[in-house]
Amino acid sequence: MRKLKKTIGVAATAAALTLTGIASANAINRVDCTDNNYLWLSSAATTCWANAGTVNVKLFGVYGFSTGQNAGTIVSLHRRQVFSKNGVGNWDKNDTVTQLTIN
Repeated sequence: MRKLKKTIGVAATAAALTLTGIASANAINRVDCTDNNYLWLSSAATTCWANAGTVNVKLFGVYGFSTGQNAGTIVSLHRRQVFSKNGVGNWDKNDTVTQLTIN
């Protein structure tokens, strides 16, 4: 009986370690600006983003955004912009975006 309890305990610990080692996928990715449902960041080199996740970036001269079907957060050197679906915004001065999160 004692050996069975020890075996069950070792198996449960191994299962717990296996499950905690599973990391969630960071699926956010840059896409071609061909769909208004994407998150658009307006600049001289406009970029578009899709799928949930967080990514660190360095996007210079961003002056506005269109959120499409996305909600999340844009972090830049001068602001933290929380956005909801179907939103549009323009900033009074160009900024460098450092992080994007799409929920």
